[in-house]
Amino acid sequence: MAYLNHPDLNLSVEFFRPYQSPEPDILIRGKKELFELFDEEVYFYHSPGHTPGSMCLSFPKQKWLFCGDTLFSGSIGRTDHTGGSFQEILGSLTMIMQCFDDETRVFPGHGPETTIGNEKKMNPYVLEYVNCIS
Repeated sequence: MAYLNHPDLNLSVEFFRPYQSPEPDILIRGKKELFELFDEEVYFYHSPGHTPGSMCLSFPKQKWLFCGDTLFSGSIGRTDHTGGSFQEILGSLTMIMQCFDDETRVFPGHGPETTIGNEKKMNPYVLEYVNCIS
């Protein structure tokens, strides 16, 4: 919550637009929580590393994963900002690679979409640091 309310922590001051978020409507308390959104099951996964509060959203019926800045096509999110952690993002990547099948479409916060299978074959961070148990 601190990152939502403090422009120095959420880095909005670096972009000359200090931002304080309103209080969230929902708080995710665990590592994975199920919600219904427009009559659709959506799972929220805590995926720290890029930031402490990073989240992924999974739509299992469609096999879609919206992963923000945790995973990119061929890369991962930065971990050198305040609160970032390379070890935590590796844990988040491991969770993603183990929880989703190869056909899952991945929609990152930046850049082109990819699939879990493609990242298992091509992403240097996944290849070097993540144990992809199939």
